[in-house]
Amino acid sequence: MTNINHHSQVPPEMALRLEQIARQAGDYGTPLPTTPPTIMDLLIELKTEVESMRQELNTNSQVTDAVGQAVGQIYAMLAMREQQEANTTIEQESTDYYSDDF
Repeated sequence: MTNINHHSQVPPEMALRLEQIARQAGDYGTPLPTTPPTIMDLLIELKTEVESMRQELNTNSQVTDAVGQAVGQIYAMLAMREQQEANTTIEQESTDYYSDDF
């Protein structure tokens, strides 16, 4: 493992921690870059990130739309139930009114 402290002056504790992080990254199969990324590499990474965010936003919009539709359906069912209960109450009251006469 190369010494990370050779390019900049960092405290020894930080250099040790950076080396630990670098070793862990190497353990997971992600090699550390030996040269800084080029502008093209950064643009490709940025494009990938933007596309990922676009997909996430699209998914979020679909979920929001589905939830809105479900809430609308539930509201319609409850409104229909209230209307049916109101009609039933009116029918019972009118039946009671006319049955009292006889």
